[in-house]
Amino acid sequence: MHPRIPLSFIVPFLLLGLLALLTCDVVSSEKLAGLDGDMGVLEGRVHLVGLPCPPNSLQRPPCDGPYPNYEVVVHDSNGQSVVAQTRTDDQGFYDVVLKQGEYVIFTTQGLSEPFTETHRFTIVAGKITVLNLTIDTGIRSPTYSS
Repeated sequence: MHPRIPLSFIVPFLLLGLLALLTCDVVSSEKLAGLDGDMGVLEGRVHLVGLPCPPNSLQRPPCDGPYPNYEVVVHDSNGQSVVAQTRTDDQGFYDVVLKQGEYVIFTTQGLSEPFTETHRFTIVAGKITVLNLTIDTGIRSPTYSS
């Protein structure tokens, strides 16, 4: 038999989720306002997979977590020319306005035997395209215990 969760416990979480969705829509509308007719937005978060962080430390590279100040470089569809670049904020979030079309972002994975991962995406005019990136160093160690 499964224990029942009281409705009074569930409702606040549902309301917070709804508020988050409504807030995202407002932010999205603001990003798209004023764009030329053939422009769209690329946004996402960059997450680093590496060493586990010690307890009570900041989640900064080389530790697992959001990757602040990571340079996101957007290339044309052939991967030949850089068309835009930006850096992530403290939470690993980035966004950039691009003309509608096909693009590619390359990320380097691993340290001992690095390889390049290709992320292809399409920008649609008047829309937000979400592309989350994971940078994996390949480094692992035992997790810290608290």
